[in-house]
Amino acid sequence: MNNYILRLETNTYNREIPLILKDTIDLFDDYFEQLNGEYIHNDYAFKLSVIDSQCNKVHIDSLFINNEIVDDEKFLCGCKTLHIFLECFGIVKIEVIIEGVSYITQNIRIIMKENAINNNILNMIDYIYDNCDDYLYEEHKHSKTATGINPNSKVSIDSKLSMINDIYDTYIKGYNILKYNAQTRLINTNKIGDFSELQSINSTTIDYIVNHPEELQPVSYNSGIAVNKQHYQPRKTLVQSVSYSSDIYENQVIVGFLKSVIKDLEDIKTLIESHKKQNSVPYKRDGYIDSSYYIYTRNVKLLNDYLLNIDDAIIRFQKLYLEFKKILNVNDINIISQPMYTNIFRRILPYNIIFEKICNWFNCGNYDLTKSDLLLSFVSISKIYEYFCLLKLNRAINNRGYTMEKGYSYKYDENKYYHNTTYNNTFEYAKDGIRITLYYQPIIYGKTNGRERPNGIMLFRNTTISIKDPSILAMLDDSAPQRGNSYVPDYLIKVNKENSTNYYILDAKHSTVNNIKRYQLPHLIFKYLFSISTYPQGENIKGMCILCGKDSFNSTENLYDIASSFNIKLNPQASICQITGTDISNDKDLEEYIKQIEL
Repeated sequence: MNNYILRLETNTYNREIPLILKDTIDLFDDYFEQLNGEYIHNDYAFKLSVIDSQCNKVHIDSLFINNEIVDDEKFLCGCKTLHIFLECFGIVKIEVIIEGVSYITQNIRIIMKENAINNNILNMIDYIYDNCDDYLYEEHKHSKTATGINPNSKVSIDSKLSMINDIYDTYIKGYNILKYNAQTRLINTNKIGDFSELQSINSTTIDYIVNHPEELQPVSYNSGIAVNKQHYQPRKTLVQSVSYSSDIYENQVIVGFLKSVIKDLEDIKTLIESHKKQNSVPYKRDGYIDSSYYIYTRNVKLLNDYLLNIDDAIIRFQKLYLEFKKILNVNDINIISQPMYTNIFRRILPYNIIFEKICNWFNCGNYDLTKSDLLLSFVSISKIYEYFCLLKLNRAINNRGYTMEKGYSYKYDENKYYHNTTYNNTFEYAKDGIRITLYYQPIIYGKTNGRERPNGIMLFRNTTISIKDPSILAMLDDSAPQRGNSYVPDYLIKVNKENSTNYYILDAKHSTVNNIKRYQLPHLIFKYLFSISTYPQGENIKGMCILCGKDSFNSTENLYDIASSFNIKLNPQASICQITGTDISNDKDLEEYIKQIEL
């Protein structure tokens, strides 16, 4: 195997980056491996070449940057310079085809001048932040308390803060009720009182009289304590008193839980501060900064917002604790788990309401910084665009009047080339007898060795012949076709209505329409319309839609342009839908697409 070096040259410096033989995998955009320490200026004009182990210059058949072809012969032969990284963000992989074989770099950081980032990308990141709570997590609000719920494994900090506010409001509403009508119990106590109040004498009474002779006074009648023919009687002694006390278990729980919440809030604050420190400072030098900086700044802003909300909550709950401690006058107990479901908690409404909130808290699961971690995983425009489109698709389905019945993370069988997401990847909707299921990066298998089709997806890959990626197209005449057993489209929509089930396959490409048509469309059509079939055959693959994000406006184009001019509808459908960050509030094209697949 040849050892090749990719050389990038400018007037001021050279970069030499090792090339490795590319694994023949379906999932090309593997952006989660470690960075190799290399960085590239996005606004430099580079001259590019490849050399072998003897420093001989090697001919380049084709060049791809993040799966986008660089189509310039003079540049490929080293005769001119190009700004080939101007549209890149986060990280890049550079792929070259040499003598029909594909070689690729490890991940390389893109650095740019501060504030030079494309606003469309920032808009997409902000959209993901603003909308991910609605779809990507299992939220506590769907839990039902005191009826044996299954605890969630994790909830986001946002969910915890939402619960905090709900608990606070519940306590505020119950304050006056508990102040004037708290549950109590009768208790017998001893107090120092006038002898005339004494109802009965017991050992404690005698002990008090014996130990307090100063209380004795002479009396004129023949009763009391006789000493030398003189009778004495105490002025003051211990007498029994019956009183009401609010220091009962249920009130202790109500007050103790507030102390527990304060402790949890302080723990969450410590976690966030630690997470904030762990966010490594991006590379910064000579006016250039790691483009991931823009992600870090938004992440730090999120963490700071969390800290402000938590500090406010701690202050509010400390005041609440002191107020309830004062009105209920109870001894402190530690509440570290769901309390006992006593008769008072069961039958007295104000107590029952608070008990449910306490159970919600302990049953909702551990908290984590899922939302923060989600953004920090966006080390490439490709991954940002995938999640942007996923949320836009969910929003469009919602806007068409569908109700999301369930969102969950389905775990497919993992292998070397596929890793499950930690966020929801399956979304089930319903409206008027129609059910829509949206899948994110589902696995469509060929042979399954007797296993059922996963996640209710009755599709299969019908051929082992595979065009792995657009760069292989140029080599088909000279190379044997690649082979595989599964496909992973970005999205799959399943529509169930009456007695029919239809599937629509969608793929997200942060590319221009022209680039998709010139270099990727044949590959995508072969992959999604030719190589996938329904199982059993009564179901249908009704269409393919390519979502692209590099153009400046949103629009939809029917790929059957001639048939469309004749007003003829063909199946399966094939279209390109431009979903950009220019106008993130515009869901018109996706809503129209959802409307069409309902028909």
